[in-house]
Amino acid sequence: MQCKNCQHNQVDTFEFCPSCGAKVIRNRLTLKNLGEDIAQRVFDVDNTFITTFRQLFSRPDQVVDNYIQGIRKRYMNPIGYFGIAITLSGILLLLMRRFFRDRLDFDIYGQGANPEVMNKVMNIMFDMNTLIFIIYVPIFAISGWLTFNRKSYNLTEYSVFYMYILAQWSIILFPISLGTLFISPENYLVIGIPLLIALMMYSIYAMQRLNRFSTPQLVWKIPLFSILVSVGYFGFIMLFYAVLFLTGVLTIDDFAPIK
Repeated sequence: MQCKNCQHNQVDTFEFCPSCGAKVIRNRLTLKNLGEDIAQRVFDVDNTFITTFRQLFSRPDQVVDNYIQGIRKRYMNPIGYFGIAITLSGILLLLMRRFFRDRLDFDIYGQGANPEVMNKVMNIMFDMNTLIFIIYVPIFAISGWLTFNRKSYNLTEYSVFYMYILAQWSIILFPISLGTLFISPENYLVIGIPLLIALMMYSIYAMQRLNRFSTPQLVWKIPLFSILVSVGYFGFIMLFYAVLFLTGVLTIDDFAPIK
């Protein structure tokens, strides 16, 4: 028997080619095995996804530490896991733009924001949704690396940590966000701040599981981490608006009081 991919001779009972590692295909293509193949190749969704999702609740330190130490078969890799989160985020974005755009309340703080300006800004944020989601990784990773780092991880390793953490949070929020869109879309943006605070708490929980600091150490590390994340977050927002002004997308007149 020859491998259909590399033409290497192999034993008939092999499940995978010993030369190139390709899976041996014996059955005709059906809708079921096509779906399984897509799931495996594109998303790598199998038992490792369920294991990773479950363990990131109870033992996030084990998932991350195992990957960094080279144990990479037990859990889903961070790129694939992060990719699932981005896909789900894209689905929410599509639903918002296609079906709920007119029902979203952009003036979430009741400050009388110009709806035309907010609509213009939100259009750009929708277009940059994936990039914005990715930028959260270095913001949280740098903040955690500077404050919660007893194991002396480098910045790349901490970035892997936060790819898992942010992806987990996005996957958890997907049904919550979806339900809010269908039940009360006008409050969809309102829940953003409470969810961001909850993300901070989950991040601190995961980092503490990983580093095991004493209570006195946590007393100053938690506020410092929160400050660094806030500086990074609002710094990005300021940079975002600065680019919009420099490129002429926004002008000072856009922020004049509504007559």
